[in-house]
Amino acid sequence: MKFSWKTFCGVTAILCVSFSLGGALLISVWFQSALDREIQFAQEENRLLRFSLQTAVSALPLYPESDVKQLVTDVIQSILPPSRQSDSPVRVAYSQGQVLYNGRLSAVPDLSQLLEQEGGGESGGYLIIEEGNRFLIRYISAGSLYGQDIFVESQRDVSAVFQQRQEQFALYARLTLVMLLLGGGSALLLARWLTRPIVRLSAATRRMAQGDYAVRAPDSRRDEAGDLARDFNAMAASLELKIAQLQQAVRRQEEFSGSFAHEVKTPLTSIIGYADMLRSRSLPPDLQFEAANYIYQEGRRLESLSLKLLDLVALEKQDFPWKTVNMEPFLRQTARFAAPSFQQAGVSLQTDVQPGLLSGDADLLKTLCLNLLDNARKAGGCHTILLGRPLPEGYSLSVLDDGPGVPPEALDKLTDAFYRADPSRSRKQGGAGLGLSICAKIARLHRGTLSFRRQDGWTVAEICMKGGSPDDEEERRP
Repeated sequence: MKFSWKTFCGVTAILCVSFSLGGALLISVWFQSALDREIQFAQEENRLLRFSLQTAVSALPLYPESDVKQLVTDVIQSILPPSRQSDSPVRVAYSQGQVLYNGRLSAVPDLSQLLEQEGGGESGGYLIIEEGNRFLIRYISAGSLYGQDIFVESQRDVSAVFQQRQEQFALYARLTLVMLLLGGGSALLLARWLTRPIVRLSAATRRMAQGDYAVRAPDSRRDEAGDLARDFNAMAASLELKIAQLQQAVRRQEEFSGSFAHEVKTPLTSIIGYADMLRSRSLPPDLQFEAANYIYQEGRRLESLSLKLLDLVALEKQDFPWKTVNMEPFLRQTARFAAPSFQQAGVSLQTDVQPGLLSGDADLLKTLCLNLLDNARKAGGCHTILLGRPLPEGYSLSVLDDGPGVPPEALDKLTDAFYRADPSRSRKQGGAGLGLSICAKIARLHRGTLSFRRQDGWTVAEICMKGGSPDDEEERRP
């Protein structure tokens, strides 16, 4: 059963029970109050009748016993109003059972047993009798006449009270039905309104389950349902971002696999071709040297490729002992190590570094600097500058070259494995497109980021590092 129908049934049941119990209690209280008033009236009528009878008889001379019955009849008819003399609801009898007056009242067995002592020293009691569609209060009280005990019975018709109760119950039943229809309908509309955001959210989750990660739930409401929708949208945005990142990672993995296969296939094809030519025919010495030289160069390319791939794997799996590195002498020594390759390429290398300390791995930092310098040397410019600046928390390393640079849309792809901004030039210079990817990983290990930009005709590769993770350093202490 849907939540809206559960709400409708629950509210309807509560309304039904509450209205039924409340109405029954209200009508019962009113009925009991009205019945108590009628009983009080019956008591007063009976008391007045008995007092009037005793007073009238005591004022008259003593009658013979045979005339007492007529005397009581005359006194009662004189007391009762003319409209009630024909069917006077009064009965007077001795306590032994002899009837002195009976105004058409049927005898009720054991009625005298209902007599109770009242506050004034008199005794009285009543009984509610149902005769057909009529409800009657028969009231009895005890007195004395000429020294003998008598019972005075009177009757009051209270059918109107019971009839009014029935009418009230019928009216309340109709009102309850109307209230249930109105309340139930309102509860259903309210439940539909309250559950509408949940229904929309459920539809959004189903669409997301089918692969539509861009779906969002309406979140304009300022209540718990709106908070839930906003939380769902935040989760959906995070999930969409994660899925996009995973798809991008898969795409990069596919590109990596394709590029790796291509990088391996090209030198292997050359090696196999020249090796087959050397073993299948006799060649002049100069052609033999050229073929062997091709095999040697392509073998060196495969060796360089394998070493760089090993570096990438090692950066993911190895733990490194972080030590404090004095960056100024370290960078100057690294620049001197790379200077011969720059001289051979006809590119000037300048160094502008300032003192500073960095927690890191010297071998990884050396690999980082040499790869950045090697990338700048191959950029096609005439000048390269190595900059080093201390930071409040770490050290900044920058390499500038005045080469033609790369297109702006390619700056974000330079750290992708096997990516080349200029494939033909990089292949001629022996590059495999892995150097900058290794640099990016080393920068992340030192809590830094590698970024590229064009500034005043220079291509700037900059890394701002905070040093190796302090947590890792604490874990490696003995």
